[in-house]
Amino acid sequence: MRKVSIEYAHIYTNQHISEVQQISVNTLSEITSSTQEQGKDTSLVVMVDDYSFPDPSFEYGNFSNWLDGKGFMPDILFRESQLIPACDEVLGIIENDKLKAQILDYVKTKKYPCSLFIAAWY
Repeated sequence: MRKVSIEYAHIYTNQHISEVQQISVNTLSEITSSTQEQGKDTSLVVMVDDYSFPDPSFEYGNFSNWLDGKGFMPDILFRESQLIPACDEVLGIIENDKLKAQILDYVKTKKYPCSLFIAAWY
């Protein structure tokens, strides 16, 4: 059986649960039904973006309870800031010097890009 990792209900710590997360959970329901029909097992992942717009008052417990109440408790819920060491590892294995320089320049002038967080998650 193949395992499919699905990130859903993405949220920024400066936001509250909204229609966006509800739509994500509704869509997840359709996706998990389809993957089960195909004989695939799912791993549910929620990444809370505490990096782009950090807000220490974000209620992780409330968010987890909301997800659980919708029937989709994640197998893992983590903060994007926890991926920074993994992002650095991904940068370390990029062999294309031009690409690596572009990403490092972006990180230095702005922040780690979402695409790098996703690569680190994978």
